[in-house]
Amino acid sequence: GFVYSLDAKTGCAYWSFQARSGVRNAISVGEIKGHSGTRFAAYFGDVRANVYAIDFQTGKQLWEAHVDENTVAGITGAPALFEGRLYVPTASREEAAGTSALYPCCTFRGAIVALDANSGKQVWKSYVITEEPKPSRKNDKGVQMYGPAGGAVWNTPTIDAKNRALYVGTGNTYTVPPAANTDAILAMSLDTGKILWSVQDTPSDSWLACNNAWGVSDNCPKDMGPDYDFGASPILRTLPGGKRLLIAGQKSGMVWAHDPDNKGAVVWKTQVPEKLSLGEITFGGAADDQYAYFGVSSVGVVALNLANGELK
Repeated sequence: GFVYSLDAKTGCAYWSFQARSGVRNAISVGEIKGHSGTRFAAYFGDVRANVYAIDFQTGKQLWEAHVDENTVAGITGAPALFEGRLYVPTASREEAAGTSALYPCCTFRGAIVALDANSGKQVWKSYVITEEPKPSRKNDKGVQMYGPAGGAVWNTPTIDAKNRALYVGTGNTYTVPPAANTDAILAMSLDTGKILWSVQDTPSDSWLACNNAWGVSDNCPKDMGPDYDFGASPILRTLPGGKRLLIAGQKSGMVWAHDPDNKGAVVWKTQVPEKLSLGEITFGGAADDQYAYFGVSSVGVVALNLANGELK
């Protein structure tokens, strides 16, 4: 749970800060106001859903905010800092916890939380799954089940200043029936958090971490989905001529291009490996003005033409 400030030339540590839990996202650095003697802050979250602002020169904590009360909620994607607000994605460990027959599965819903970057106060919170979880059935141990749940946001929001929007890829649903807005590319208003549009690229993906070390229980969906989350941030690029695209790599190995200016309509999709399978594209990619680049676990590194998705 430590965050360090290092001298770029020597590696010497200027300061270290211990968060309440592990920190696995990148650090966002930007201007902060209202704190005497401090001009810039380092912003990050931990895997217990706490967000921090730290004086970037001294390591002194300026504020802390807890953004989700669910006991298994956490932050894996770096919060995006834009125009005095911090846009925080929330994910969870409920896919593992939910496999226990003694766990009341499931109630977590992925969200984006907008915080005032100067104070840490919540401006808005918008859930991927808009419907609140409700009691559904009792499992074979007599434990109450809930739903809908899921739609974790593992990735950093992509900011679109032109459309006053942010874009995220979402994770699978945990419950049956599958929830809307999961395994989707989703747009929210920067100002209000309102969902502007959502395009679900993989429907019916109800999944928990069953059939592994966590075991199998009556909580597990009867028809297990493939677990094809979008683990990585969508990449916003402008083509020659002005057309814009959101390029998103999925855990299946499929790469999608969505039109951010036409309610997310699919422009092209390219199946990079011969057979779709779990974990092909997990941690993102890159793009220039011509190509998008992804590390694909069964293939290697690939380059795709931005305009049409053809393999270069």
